[in-house]
Amino acid sequence: MINKMLTDEEQLQYCLKCQKRGFDMKVGVVCSLTSTRRTFISSCDDYVEDEIEAHKMLVAEKELKEAIDKVSKRPPWRTILTVLLALIALIKLILSLA
Repeated sequence: MINKMLTDEEQLQYCLKCQKRGFDMKVGVVCSLTSTRRTFISSCDDYVEDEIEAHKMLVAEKELKEAIDKVSKRPPWRTILTVLLALIALIKLILSLA
């Protein structure tokens, strides 16, 4: 069976949820066992999930998705109106300074 090779970002997300993560000021997130950046390809044999951190990341991801959905569902007229009101306020400010 061929395992999927993870991107650097996917590896980082994997490591951020591991109990054995550490941090090096020069390198960033490292393994606390080796004090080096991630070297695994598709999974880490030493991975132990940090359930609290994994839950926090899941909640943050869900909140981000909801915020994006909310913004994308905003009617176009609302955005246009907001821009027009901002332009009017800017024009009034410029005229008051003149």
